[in-house]
Amino acid sequence: MSILLLLKVACLGIFGLIAVAAILLFLGILIPKNRAFNKQTEGVTIYLSSNGFHTDFVLPIQQTCFSWQPFVDFDKYAILNKDSGYLGIGWGDRAIYLDLADWSELTLKMAVKTMFWPTPTTMHVTAYNQLPKNEVRIKQFQAITISTSQYLQLCCYILGFFEVNAQQKIQLIEGKGYTEKDNFYEAVGKYHLFNTCNTWVSRGLARIGVRAPFWTPLDRGIFYQLRKITDLPVIAPSAT
Repeated sequence: MSILLLLKVACLGIFGLIAVAAILLFLGILIPKNRAFNKQTEGVTIYLSSNGFHTDFVLPIQQTCFSWQPFVDFDKYAILNKDSGYLGIGWGDRAIYLDLADWSELTLKMAVKTMFWPTPTTMHVTAYNQLPKNEVRIKQFQAITISTSQYLQLCCYILGFFEVNAQQKIQLIEGKGYTEKDNFYEAVGKYHLFNTCNTWVSRGLARIGVRAPFWTPLDRGIFYQLRKITDLPVIAPSAT
């Protein structure tokens, strides 16, 4: 077999894989889990926020059924009111989180490694005094009300991805926050194409019975399925 023929076969194989991946992505976004889910009339309102690439859960710090105060040391955050504030919580690739100051710094080598090789992860926690829906970096923001039981299940799901020490305390990564109101923590799990930050959020929603895409490595799939829920209010981020 000639070198030219080998190159043609290799190219066809690469294009074939790309086509299969595109089809799987398309179907994964369109096919929902928990299709019959309806928003609750009572319970806890949670939020999903995205900067266009990465999705966070945005949760109340204090609820009657659950408080984040025993788990997070708020002395490490510039937040004024722990009783009415919120936490933005995300899980993702450690190198991208800790080594990149901006998405423009992402190199092709890092992107390929992140997608096709399981990499270490970290948890990112941001404290807010009020909902961050009007922050410039927020491109999508969605509210959804779930039952108290579902909220407890979701908090347990999220806590399960924090790595804990011998005293069962989550482990802060000192001096790595972007600002005075966010921090990083040691995490469990590996990041790759089939287990991204958005997949993590989607899986958390599906686990508690909320409508979510069958599979999506992108933020769009999450918000597409959430907005298919009957009468779910859309919160449009500020244009400013």
